[in-house]
Amino acid sequence: MNLRSSFLLAIISLSFGLTVFYFFSIFSPRESFSGEGCIILVFDETEDDRIIQENLALVGLDDFVSKSKQKVFIDGFVTFRMIPLDTFFGEIEAFDPRDDGYAARLSSFFVRDGKQYFYYYFNQTQGIRARELEQQLNTILDIPFNLYILGQNRSFFWDFIFLAAACLSAFLFSRSKRSYFFQLPVLFALGWAGPAAIVLAGFFSGIIELLKEPLLELSAARRYNRRSLDYAGIGMKGIRERLKPFKINLYLVFLFSFFIFLFSILVNLSLIPVIIGFLSFFILIFLSFHFESDRDKQHKRFVPVVLFPFKINTFSLFPFLLPFALMSIVILFFPHVFFQPSESSIIIEPEYLISSEEHARHIEFTRFFSYRDINQNIDEPYSHYYLGEDGLIAGAYPYDIPWAEDLYDIHFPLEKLMTFLLNYSKPAVDNITPNAGVNVPLNQWVFIFIILAVCIMDLFRRGKPQKKKAAIWGDKRIAA
Repeated sequence: MNLRSSFLLAIISLSFGLTVFYFFSIFSPRESFSGEGCIILVFDETEDDRIIQENLALVGLDDFVSKSKQKVFIDGFVTFRMIPLDTFFGEIEAFDPRDDGYAARLSSFFVRDGKQYFYYYFNQTQGIRARELEQQLNTILDIPFNLYILGQNRSFFWDFIFLAAACLSAFLFSRSKRSYFFQLPVLFALGWAGPAAIVLAGFFSGIIELLKEPLLELSAARRYNRRSLDYAGIGMKGIRERLKPFKINLYLVFLFSFFIFLFSILVNLSLIPVIIGFLSFFILIFLSFHFESDRDKQHKRFVPVVLFPFKINTFSLFPFLLPFALMSIVILFFPHVFFQPSESSIIIEPEYLISSEEHARHIEFTRFFSYRDINQNIDEPYSHYYLGEDGLIAGAYPYDIPWAEDLYDIHFPLEKLMTFLLNYSKPAVDNITPNAGVNVPLNQWVFIFIILAVCIMDLFRRGKPQKKKAAIWGDKRIAA
């Protein structure tokens, strides 16, 4: 590749890198939250809860919990009932002994001080992009609201640093440094994807190595006009014939390409910048080998012609891909470097939070209500008496109180939300710096292990003795 071609390819590479960087920055904004967290929407108390829920559902935000989405158990004497929290006090009188105070406690979590609160708990398998969320809410809500996001805010600076370290380490091990060098701008632009960027860059880099030999074979045929003079012939049949020794390379290219899109979907990356990066990547590969095949036309080096089936190492993924796996593991083991607690002006006081034990006591109260004296403790229900042979009471045992467990989900539905808010708000109340740890989804570990497994398999494959070896295009040994 001459100086002019190198300069042109460098300009194209930088342009593609900036384009991918731009689209990733749009679809993965800087203010991004991952791990475990909570979104809180605050409205005026006079706004209709159910109408707000309907508007949120229109854009797929139907996971927000509010007063209208909670239900309270009550003994209906014939069967157990579940009454929506927002209509509970319309159906139950203030003096009704079936009201154990749980409904009032739960209501204060959602409505207090003239405000009503909507909560959305998200876990480590979901990512929240604050800018996109706020834009969605502004389009569907024509009433005033305040948006707060509690969680771990990403620090993208270190993502780019570790991504660059992985790419530059792989560059040192690359067998096609020229081609890999021109891919660096596109690979660096993936940094907006967060920890997922290193895994994606690993698969992209693997494709470069896998395509090196097949493209060299095709470009050599083009350069030396072998398309009609050698064993392969012309047309698609000739191309297939030339690529036969590289079948495993092509299979792995398709597999790595599939992993790129599957992984992007699993970690909730927008496919638009991923597709743009994918196309830019392959265009650069094509241009790189196109320019490579046109260099040094006056000095044609010896290129062997395949005359018999042979086994040959047509790619080397170990230790080429190892830096990507190692850097990904470092990020996953030291998340406090990349995540910092978000600064929020809202604090949910612990006094408004409901524990799972409190919910369990409410369930037990409802379950025992019809079987106890209302002046007695709920743990002391009426007893079942039985008669002896003399017809007198011989003893007693507790009622086997029925409970339709198959009809009612009696677990506390807000347990994860309450636990998160307690752990998040308590340090703020006590002026303690919270821990910035984050749980990493299993699917990200799986793809890191895939890269490691590919490296290990390639290491063992290369360690086996080959029955026949043949030189390939680019081998600098002189043919006698």
